[in-house]
Amino acid sequence: MAALLFTLGTRCARHAKVVVLAWVVVLLTLVGGAVAFPGTFSGGFTLPPTQASQVLDEMDAAFPDAHFDEGTATAVVRAREGMPVTDNTQKAAIGTLVTELSEIDGVRAVLSPFDTGAVSENSEYALIQIGFDSVAGDVTLEQKDALQDAAKAARDSGLTVEFGGSIFQGLPEVGLNEGGGLIVALIVLIIVLGGMIAAIIPLVSGIVGVGIGVSGVFIASGAIDVNQLTPLLPAMLGLAVGIDYSLFVISRYQNELADGRDRTTAIGRAVGTAGTAVVFAGLTVLIALALLTTVGLALLAAMGIAAAGTVAVSILIAVTLTPALLSLAGDKITPKATTRATTADDVARPSALRRRPHLAERWVRAVTRLPWLTVVATLLVLGLLSIPALSMRLNFPDNSMAAPDTTQYKASQMIDAGFGSGSNGPLVVFVTSHDATAAGNAVATILRNLDDVTFVSSVVPNTTNDAAYIQVVPSEGPLAASTASLVGDIRDNAARWSADAGAESLQVTGQTAIDIDSGAAFSEALVPYLALVVTLALLLLLVMFRSILVPLKAALGFVLSVGATFGVVVAVFQWGWGAELLGVHTPGPIVSLLPLALTGVLFGLAMDYEVFIVSRMREEFVHHGDAGRSVRLGFLSGARVVVAAAIIMISVFAGFVLAEDTLVKSIAFALAVGVFIDAFIVRATLVPAIMTILGRGAWWIPRWLDRILPNIDTEGTALTARTPAPQEIDSRG
Repeated sequence: MAALLFTLGTRCARHAKVVVLAWVVVLLTLVGGAVAFPGTFSGGFTLPPTQASQVLDEMDAAFPDAHFDEGTATAVVRAREGMPVTDNTQKAAIGTLVTELSEIDGVRAVLSPFDTGAVSENSEYALIQIGFDSVAGDVTLEQKDALQDAAKAARDSGLTVEFGGSIFQGLPEVGLNEGGGLIVALIVLIIVLGGMIAAIIPLVSGIVGVGIGVSGVFIASGAIDVNQLTPLLPAMLGLAVGIDYSLFVISRYQNELADGRDRTTAIGRAVGTAGTAVVFAGLTVLIALALLTTVGLALLAAMGIAAAGTVAVSILIAVTLTPALLSLAGDKITPKATTRATTADDVARPSALRRRPHLAERWVRAVTRLPWLTVVATLLVLGLLSIPALSMRLNFPDNSMAAPDTTQYKASQMIDAGFGSGSNGPLVVFVTSHDATAAGNAVATILRNLDDVTFVSSVVPNTTNDAAYIQVVPSEGPLAASTASLVGDIRDNAARWSADAGAESLQVTGQTAIDIDSGAAFSEALVPYLALVVTLALLLLLVMFRSILVPLKAALGFVLSVGATFGVVVAVFQWGWGAELLGVHTPGPIVSLLPLALTGVLFGLAMDYEVFIVSRMREEFVHHGDAGRSVRLGFLSGARVVVAAAIIMISVFAGFVLAEDTLVKSIAFALAVGVFIDAFIVRATLVPAIMTILGRGAWWIPRWLDRILPNIDTEGTALTARTPAPQEIDSRG
C-alpha cells in the first residue's frame, strides 16, 4: 500500500492545480445542491420495539378512537397572582384559550381542565390537553408557533401559559458551534507546523470535508426522512479528523524535507507512510461508525452513515488534496533548522537523545523507566474514574432537561409545582378482562396502595368492556430511579395482581415506560456492539501491525478509555458533580443513545492514536530491531502530532459543550473527555509502558499467520529502497 499511496501522492503533487480544482468543483456542487434543494429535517425519531410500545399497540386496537399514537401537547396555565383558576374572569380567559387552541390547523381535540378535573389542589394551576392528528415527530414548527399565538390573549389577561407534551420531546436543533475550536486549532497548528501557510492547509482540508459531508446530509433530507440531529456527528467528527489526517501527512512531509529530499519525493513518501496510517486509522473509524446501523435505531444508523461518509471524504482529502496543496505551497513549508518541525525529527536520532531532552523525551523516559509502576498507577487512575459508570442509568431526555428558556422546560417546572413531578410522566396500566371495569377498579385499588404512587385515575373501559386503562402518577418524575423501579414492580407482580383482580392481563405502558424500556434495550445492545467493533478492528490492526499482542493491547486500552469516560460523564450529568459549571441545570439519566454513539466514535479516534504512535514504533523496530529504542523513538516521532491532534479534537468538541441542550452538551463533553483520557492517559502513558514490558514479544506473530497475511508495508520499506535519503546516497558513494 505504501508504494501505491506514494504514486498517488506524487501524481497529485505534479498535477496539483487539477486536483484542487476537482475538489473545489465537488464542494461547490454539493453546497449548491444543499442550498438549491434544501430538505426538511424532522424532530422525531423511531425507537426500536419494546414491551411498553407493544402494549401501546394493543391499546390502539382496543381503543381505535383514542389516538394513543398521535402527538399531544399540554397547556399549563397559572392564574393571575392571588387568584384561583376557578375565578370567573380566569375561567373565562381559559375558556377562550381552549377555543383558540381548537382552531389550530392539525389539532384534533382540546380538553378543558374544568371537564377533566385537571386543576391543582390549590387551584393555582390547570392543564389543557391538546391532541393532534399526526404523530409527535410530524407536528410542524408552524403548529408549535400557533400554540404560542393562541396563548397571547390569555397572557395579556394575566394568565401564565407554557406548553409541554410529547410534541416538544423530540431531539434538539443543532447549530455548528465550531468557531472557537477552529481558532484553537489554528494556534496549535501554527505552533506544531512552524508557520501560517502550513497551519492553514489542515484547516482547509477539514472545512472541505465537513462542507461535503454536511451538504450531503442536507441534500439527502430532501429525499428521505432525516432527523435534525443527524448532521451533528459529521460536523464534529469530520472537522476533527479532517484536520488531524492532514496534520499527520504534513508533519511527515516536513520530516522528509529535513532529510534533504526534494518536494515531490517528500510529498510522495509522506503520503506513502503517514498516508498508510491515515487510511488504516480511518478504516477503523469507518467500521465503528458503520456498525451503528446494527443497533436497531434509525437515528443512530443515519448519524453513523453520515459520519462514516464524511470520514471517508476526509481520508481521500488527506491523500489527494493535502499533497496538492503542499505542492502549490512550495518552499513556504520547508522547515528551517530552528523550527519545531525539524526539532521533532532531530529528536528521533540518538545524538539528539544525548543533547537536549525536551518534554516528550523526559515523559517517555519517565513512563518507561519503571514500566510496571506506570502500568499499575495508570490502571488505578482509570479504574477510579470508571467507578461511577457502574451506576449509569439510561433514558431519553424529557422536557425537564430542555434549555431553561424554552416553553417546555417552564411547563415542566409549573407541573412540578402544581401537580408534582410525577405528573410530567404518568404511567398507563392496561387491563383486559371479560369485565374490564370491575377488574380495572380492583387493579386501581392495588395500585393506590403502592409506595411510589401519588395518584391513580378512575378506570376508562372501551365500548365492549373487554379492555380498560388506568393512569398512574408516580411520586417522582419520569427520569427518577423510583419511577423505573415502579414499572419493574408492576411487571413483576402483574400475574398475581391479575389473578386477584379477575383480569386476564395487566400491563404497563405510556411514554415514560417506553423510554425506560428503550434505555434498557440500549444498555443490552452496548456489549454486543462493542464486541463486534473490537473484533473487526482487531483483524484490521492484525494486518497492519503483523502482531498478536499489539492489537489486543489496543483493544484493552480502548475498553479502559471508554469505561473511564462513561464514569466521568455519569459523575457530571447523572450525579451532578460540577454540573453547574457546564450549564447542566437538571442532572438525570444519561441519554440512551449516548453510550452507543460514544463507543463507536471514541473507538475510531482511539485507534487513530494507536495507529499513529505504534506505527512509528513498528517502523523503528523494523529498521533497527531494538525493541526498547523503537518504543522511545517511535513515541518521540509520533507524540508531537498526536498531542496536537488530540488538543484540536478536544477544542472542536468543546465548542459544542456550549450548546444549551443537554443532549448535545453531553455528547460533546463525552467526546472531549474521551479523547483526553485516551490520548494522554492511555496512548501517551500506558502504551509506552506496556510496549517496554513486552519488548520484542510485542511484534511476535506465528509464522503460518505471517505468511498468509497481506503485506501492506506500513513501515515504508519499499519506499526506502525506492527513494533513499541524500545522506544514504552519499554514504554509498
